[in-house]
Amino acid sequence: MEASFNQEMVGQAPAIIAVCTTNIDYRMPNGQLSYPVDLAFAASFMVLQAVHEGLGTCCLATFDEQEVRELLSVPFSMRVVLLILVGHTAEKPEPTPRKPLRQVVGRDHW
Repeated sequence: MEASFNQEMVGQAPAIIAVCTTNIDYRMPNGQLSYPVDLAFAASFMVLQAVHEGLGTCCLATFDEQEVRELLSVPFSMRVVLLILVGHTAEKPEPTPRKPLRQVVGRDHW
């Protein structure tokens, strides 16, 4: 909890997944680093599976990476990019209403 700047939900989570990578230097052909994209896909599927299993999740990017690395003995060559909190929710949240398609999709313009 302290490594996440005292966010209480971190201290209450029964499980926390540290999403890490060693592939910190590889760039895609477009010049962008690949690991943020790769890990976003991996984390998304972990979250979807957890929800499918009836669990609640919360993705956390506000933490002191060095403190988390020390707590978990993460090797020097790795980065801790994201934490996923997993557990049973106190209440089942209502689904967020979706925006109309015309507000999120454009054709032939920005």
